[in-house]
Formats: sequence, C-alpha cells, structure tokens
Amino acid sequence: MTYPRMPPVSESWPLPPSNAIGLDLKGRKAWEVLLSAEREALAALKAKVKYQDKLVAVRLVAWFLKDFWEHQRSTAYKRLLLKIFSCEGVVEKVFQLGLVLRNQCQAKC
Repeated sequence: MTYPRMPPVSESWPLPPSNAIGLDLKGRKAWEVLLSAEREALAALKAKVKYQDKLVAVRLVAWFLKDFWEHQRSTAYKRLLLKIFSCEGVVEKVFQLGLVLRNQCQAKC
C-alpha cells in the first residue's frame, strides 16, 4: 500500500493490514496486536476524546517496527517485538509503550 507524503488536513490513514506490510511471521503477529490497539484508539476518538495520544502512540510503535525490519536493525526489531508481545491482550500497555518511545524521541531532539 502506498501513501502520499501526508494525509489531508483533519484525516488520518489507518495502519495497513498485516499481510500488506512486508514483515516476517513474528512481525505480522505483532502487527495484529498493534491493529487491535489501533481499533481501540480509533473507537476512543469517536467518543470525542480531546487528544489523539493513544492513536499516535500505536502508530509510532508500528512504524518503528516496520522501519527496524526494513533497515535490518535486527536487535532493535527483536527487542521491539518482545515489548509488543508483552503487551498482548492489554492495549493500555501498547499505548504506554508508544508514549515512552515518543518521549524518548522528543528528549533526543
């Protein structure tokens, strides 16, 4: 699935399905965990949540996972897989993982 550079204002694109992302089997299973968390974050947005932190957090984790896979950073990829699988069944933990990653990125900039 190809995306233009940026979504139109006030729109966002959902994560692509796991079979379209090009990850290995473990990566696709982790992607399913992230898709589940994304669905919950999107449901919260429909309930008029003021901030989109949860949605941003999930998508941040997802794109880090894809980036590590595509750029052959196997240690980072495997570590992130472990963290994602530790969140399985508890979407709040996925949100927290993404927020931690976001905060680490902001601190380094």
